Amino acid sequence: MTQHTTQPRIVILGGGYAGVSAAVRLGGTSANVVLVNKHSYHHLTTLLHQPAVGRRGYTDLSVGLREVLPSCVDLVRGRVMAITPEQKSVTVKTRQGEKQLTYDYLVLALGWEAEFYQIPGLREHALTLEDLNTSRLTKDRIEEALIAFDENPEQGWRRSIVIGGGGLSGVELAGELADSRQKFATAFDLKPEDISIHLVDGAPGLLHGLDPWLSQETTAYLTARGVQVHSGTRISQVKDRAVVFENGNTLEAGTVIWTGGVRANRLVERAGFAGNRQGRAEVDAFLRSKAYPEVFIIGDCALVNDAQGNPLPPTAQLAVQQGVWTARNLRRVIKGKALQPYKAVTRGIVLSIGRRYALGVVNGYRISGVPAGMLKDAIAYKYLFSIGGPLLTLKKWWSWAAYASAMRRS
Repeated sequence: MTQHTTQPRIVILGGGYAGVSAAVRLGGTSANVVLVNKHSYHHLTTLLHQPAVGRRGYTDLSVGLREVLPSCVDLVRGRVMAITPEQKSVTVKTRQGEKQLTYDYLVLALGWEAEFYQIPGLREHALTLEDLNTSRLTKDRIEEALIAFDENPEQGWRRSIVIGGGGLSGVELAGELADSRQKFATAFDLKPEDISIHLVDGAPGLLHGLDPWLSQETTAYLTARGVQVHSGTRISQVKDRAVVFENGNTLEAGTVIWTGGVRANRLVERAGFAGNRQGRAEVDAFLRSKAYPEVFIIGDCALVNDAQGNPLPPTAQLAVQQGVWTARNLRRVIKGKALQPYKAVTRGIVLSIGRRYALGVVNGYRISGVPAGMLKDAIAYKYLFSIGGPLLTLKKWWSWAAYASAMRRS
């Protein structure tokens, strides 16, 4: 591989886990690096269920991009409108108008968006947890529904919260809502039992595809906390005041939150990158587009297989790994060295089910309670350290202390 004699231009699309992990590790290179993101901050997507119920402030989960990006990385605030790989060009809509960015190397890390599976009414009536703004909308919608129920007690449908999707996001949100039910009830002069929480999933059990122990423990815990779990139940339609199931039954709903499906950002398909049903693009062993080797595709946009040929799940853990790996390979490209194939490392999973309980499977070991909660915190702090060093870690440790301590009191 030939070493670059001129300063190469690297454009990174997306300021999520994958994009930021790549950008911060390109500091000090001879490349001209640009990060494009629609916000001036990076947010911790895996924790969005917490501010959605008011347990944490929105600023707790955000990190200013200029605070962590190396000085050699330019930030362009804007929305990516189109990618033209044939011309090595990206169209970005900024506050000042559209601009064209050309590149020698592109890192496509635009993340995911909700998949509604053409279920009638779902897109129109359901909320999603995609970013801090949608988290705000969720909290506001829940409070508005409870205020309206308090003033119009005959409208019982308003007090029902329905979560569609029993995966990680749905389970963690249900746990937070269960823990917050007393707070919401007190705020609006209601009884906790006035607020009903339903978790619906089409699979036979929650957390389908993960260790069955996680499903059993999660279901038992949520049920004990008053969450009504509807497993093996598919949503066929969402109306203004109700959710309709495939079997014809209906469930009243004042607030519907959809966590039941995600897909890669649609710009991946529109740019012509081959993808699967979820729009994730096929990549080679180095996380590059098979048709355009100067384009690295990582995170939720990439279809990466494990050693057995099975698709790896789009998780934050793997997104960070892929961002780090891509930055290393770009450094090698700049120096004229050969690329190294990506090797995924999956250590396990840890989830928090509400404020006072957590469980997980890590390196084959099952953990629950306080140890799992402490490990969940440690993973978050480790990530913050990886992008912002000790200063950012201490800053977040201070602002998160009150929330984290609740787990220790369980």
